[in-house]
Amino acid sequence: MERQRGITILALVITIILLLILSGITIQAITNKGIISNTKRAELENKRGQIAETLQVRLITEQSNNPFGNSEEIISATRESVIKNIDEIKQFGKDVTVEEISKEEDFKQVDDYFYVVVDDDIYKVEQDGVKFIGKTSEMSPAIRVKAISAKLNSITVQVDTQRNEGGKLEYYIKKDSDENYKLSKTTTEQNYTYEDLEEETKYSIKIVAVAKNKKTAEVVIEKNTKRPVTDLTTANAKFTYSPSGWTNTNVVATASTDVKGFTIQTSKDGKTWASTSSQTLTSNGKVYARLWDGEDAGGMLTGNVTAIDKVAPAINTNLNISNVTTKSLTLNITTTDANSGLGKIIWYYKKSTESSYKNIEQVYTQLNGKTAGATTQTTKTYTLDNLSSGTYDVYAEIYDVAGNKTTSTVVNTTLAVIAVNNYNGVYDGSAHTATLSSNIQGTTFKYGTTNGSYTLSSIPTYTNAGTYTIYWQASKGYVIATGSATVQIEKANSTISLSASNGYITVTSNSDGSVSATSSNTGIANVPVTGRSIRIVPVTNGGSGTFTVSVVVNESTNYKASSIATQSVTVSSRLITSSIGWYTASSYWSGYYYVENSTVKWYFDGDSMWHTTDNITLSAGCYYVVGYTGGQPRAILWNNSNHTGLYSGIQATSGVTVSFTGTKYLQIPILVSGASGGTPAGYTSYDVRKITFN
Repeated sequence: MERQRGITILALVITIILLLILSGITIQAITNKGIISNTKRAELENKRGQIAETLQVRLITEQSNNPFGNSEEIISATRESVIKNIDEIKQFGKDVTVEEISKEEDFKQVDDYFYVVVDDDIYKVEQDGVKFIGKTSEMSPAIRVKAISAKLNSITVQVDTQRNEGGKLEYYIKKDSDENYKLSKTTTEQNYTYEDLEEETKYSIKIVAVAKNKKTAEVVIEKNTKRPVTDLTTANAKFTYSPSGWTNTNVVATASTDVKGFTIQTSKDGKTWASTSSQTLTSNGKVYARLWDGEDAGGMLTGNVTAIDKVAPAINTNLNISNVTTKSLTLNITTTDANSGLGKIIWYYKKSTESSYKNIEQVYTQLNGKTAGATTQTTKTYTLDNLSSGTYDVYAEIYDVAGNKTTSTVVNTTLAVIAVNNYNGVYDGSAHTATLSSNIQGTTFKYGTTNGSYTLSSIPTYTNAGTYTIYWQASKGYVIATGSATVQIEKANSTISLSASNGYITVTSNSDGSVSATSSNTGIANVPVTGRSIRIVPVTNGGSGTFTVSVVVNESTNYKASSIATQSVTVSSRLITSSIGWYTASSYWSGYYYVENSTVKWYFDGDSMWHTTDNITLSAGCYYVVGYTGGQPRAILWNNSNHTGLYSGIQATSGVTVSFTGTKYLQIPILVSGASGGTPAGYTSYDVRKITFN
């Protein structure tokens, strides 16, 4: 196998040599200079074609991605794609530069394009395609005059160049009457001033751009030396503005000067000039004025429009209501206007039931004046006073000094209502007061008994009849309202009832008033009052018969006087009409006996009279015992007739009731004078009566 493969290779070599000989080609011919040169040219053309094709693919891709894009959009996207995929280009050359997009070529306006420089080759990428335009080392420079100005003895020129990196500029000049140019200066500077020229003379100026590759381009321009155009300054010119104060409209800025012989021009940007003395500004900014002689201009005067404000004030905190009282409410709003500042606020208000608003205007800074208002965040308040009760809708219009307006939302609130419930009742022994309430949540009340003094945290209460005034103050960090409440406690009606027994009338009443009693016949009996008890006191040796006791409970602190209650009373005639006999005894008692055979209740009132509510029958032949036991009258009761077995001894003046059961013996004493057994002084009989309550 190996031997067969060697024979084949040898045969192949021999065949190739024979073919070369036959074709007349020798090794020397293969290395001929002309063939190598053609091969390199072909390689270069192939390289350029591949670079152009690669760039073309990037262009077509971006055109496909944005089929409706304009030139600027397509070229910008293509340049970014080329930079992002720069390695595609770098495989064809060592030095690759992607230049900026331009709209100008040889100082002419063209569609958007950019250059890609690979080694020394320049490729232009534009919307219409990609093409190789030459080598940088072979390109000619371009030059133009950007600006030229003349003074009395000098001319200043400014030029722009392209493709002149590393090159120089040659500045030439000649008078219009001369044939040849004189080189004034060779430099790299693009600004140059020709000096020491003749006054008011026409010159021809030539500037030559000499590139690094020695290729040139030139530009020729004529200019006259002349009297310079006067500069406008604040000393010889001024701007006036209409309107002159803060405004939300446009402002007309007008320039004026005393300098004659030139045309005044104005501009908004200092670049584009109009031969008019006025400019209309829609927003704040600078405005410029200069003098122009048809060719040259003097120095600019700068004006500044600063009082245009077309932005409405901002509401930082919406309208809110505080300090609501029964007659007033306070409006609050926080606003900012960073330009002309706060000018005025118009506060609008109406009852919710009304159709039209009333308003209050507060001016803080005069509108459309030259002075700005507050430009920082500020809170303004206004108190609506003397309002009637009800619910109110309110809103605010905020104006800046320029006249821009912002309107707040509408808010509403109900004025404070202090419900006062006075007390009006009749005395019942319990404490009473008025009650107060408020529709404002969080309201606290303080009280006082003197107008203007509110020192009590609890409302006073009253029990006794009378009219009381309570002064109050409602507050919630501020005074909502003050006023008064009334507690009216009427005196209660008095009740009266009478009960009579044992010679006394007892009065029962709900009232604590004093008791008054009168007798309709004081010739029969008197009616003295002790507390709630009325005693019937027959007149000694007086008349007898029926009379009326009228009783009333008098008016007191809490009760009215009662109606009159009456009790009919009958006082009998004297029950013991005979004279009393005397019996002298050797002891402290003596006398006759009176025996009663029935149960009787007797009463002794200390006034030498006995009273009984029962009928007493005095039988004929009864004995009356009169005795004494010293200087004080006494009543002495025995259980039997022989005076033995003392039952009870009673101090006569104490008004004690003596009750009898069965047969009792009663000794009725009188005050005596003299020795034991002596004759009584002045007492010959007793006035004993029977009292009956009808």
